[in-house]
Amino acid sequence: MRKTILERTKIGEFLSIEANLSSEDIDLILYSVDVASNCVFKREEWQEFVRKVNKIDRTFKALTKKND
Repeated sequence: MRKTILERTKIGEFLSIEANLSSEDIDLILYSVDVASNCVFKREEWQEFVRKVNKIDRTFKALTKKND
């Protein structure tokens, strides 16, 4: 059974995101004007993905802070 985690939500002028849970997998969908990308993660893959995105975010913040 599929459950909605996040309904399709606009996050930029031409970008939106959606997330669903089906069984044990998380389905992450990114939409742009001309294409959609769908990634399905198992629980442990999702946790690793989140860790990496958080690391990218910390690095981005540190790099952009230096440029301010």
